[in-house]
Amino acid sequence: MNDPMPTHRGRVLVIATTFPRWAGDSEPAFVHHLSASLVKLGYQITVLAPHHKGAKRSEAMDGLNVVRFPYFWPAGLQRLCYEGGILPNLKSRWSARLSLSPFLVAQFLAIGTMIRRDQFQLIHSHWLLPQGFFSALWCRRERIPYLITAHGSDVFVASPPLIRQMARFTLTNAGAVTANSVATRQALLRLAPGVNPLIIPNGVHLALFDPRQFSPTIRATHGNPTALLLAVGRFVEKKGFAHLLHAMPEILKTFPSTKLLIAGYGPLEAELTRQAQALDVQRSVVFLGGLPSTELAKYYATADLFVCPSIRAPDGGAEGQAVTILEAFASGTCVVASNVGGIPDMVRDGETGLLVEEKSPDQIASAVIRLLGDSNLRGRLRQNARDWVLQHANWEEVAGRFAELYSRLLSESPR
Repeated sequence: MNDPMPTHRGRVLVIATTFPRWAGDSEPAFVHHLSASLVKLGYQITVLAPHHKGAKRSEAMDGLNVVRFPYFWPAGLQRLCYEGGILPNLKSRWSARLSLSPFLVAQFLAIGTMIRRDQFQLIHSHWLLPQGFFSALWCRRERIPYLITAHGSDVFVASPPLIRQMARFTLTNAGAVTANSVATRQALLRLAPGVNPLIIPNGVHLALFDPRQFSPTIRATHGNPTALLLAVGRFVEKKGFAHLLHAMPEILKTFPSTKLLIAGYGPLEAELTRQAQALDVQRSVVFLGGLPSTELAKYYATADLFVCPSIRAPDGGAEGQAVTILEAFASGTCVVASNVGGIPDMVRDGETGLLVEEKSPDQIASAVIRLLGDSNLRGRLRQNARDWVLQHANWEEVAGRFAELYSRLLSESPR
């Protein structure tokens, strides 16, 4: 039986620079999941995101109207967003630097055109800059409310005074501000002390990330190792994969048949591959490339441990909230993670996982060896973590909290 169509509660424009480019994309999908959950609660939602070669300019996805604006020609040179993120791409790709100014102009015009043409009643911007600032300008002109959601990278990175002023203007004029972790909220308060950010963490797709996704085929494909480690994320500095590779020689001394699988992509891929060779661990490390969520779920459920070795990058970048940890929790996989950013909100040392200091291969190795050698501890942490994620990070509850904000802000909209 088909579910009845919900009563529409308002027209909302969601703006993001990270969004799936097509079905089965390996790009992070948290904005997609949140927005689709809000559609189920009755909101009419259009998502505005950057275009990418091979993606449709507009399409319907899970009840969402998705519009992707082009910003450079030919389309193959649109390399600023996706596949690593804006800041890492600016550092590593000349095509990204070349397209930055056209991107800013195109996004500003796209936001304004859609607000005026489609008569949205509320704007929800993910990340402060640039889309949050552009939303603030257009919403002030059109006199409609807007909501800002900060994810961490937009507030942790050290910025020039002008950029900080733009971010402060964005925050102080917003109808509401949300943060995905305590660390992100604290960073927002340092930036704009007068705001009162509400902490709403991301959720996880519980129907997909589940222990029952365990795959004997994956273990067999990688030689049925006695220990299977997994790491997932973009190949950028703040993910800290270099420190995990440096921990591998010590781990292999105790568990020689260990295999480390790393799923992801990004500008540091060649450097990490060379590092594995220099450490002589290349036979024990497999770079899986980017995987769609349906495949990634099987790897989470099959791994013995998930390792998140994140660091504070030299530019100040850190994890606002590592969604990969939520996915590991939901999959019933024990976690070792760095004590940085928003990670301690989820990984409580000795309760839902083990915390290590950042940039410490020795501590990573020690924690991994400890868990691999203690199945009782591993089982207890795994169960505690799954209980926690079921209670705190299901998308239905997260969407319900955003719906409360939407309802309040829509009541203030003149449209």
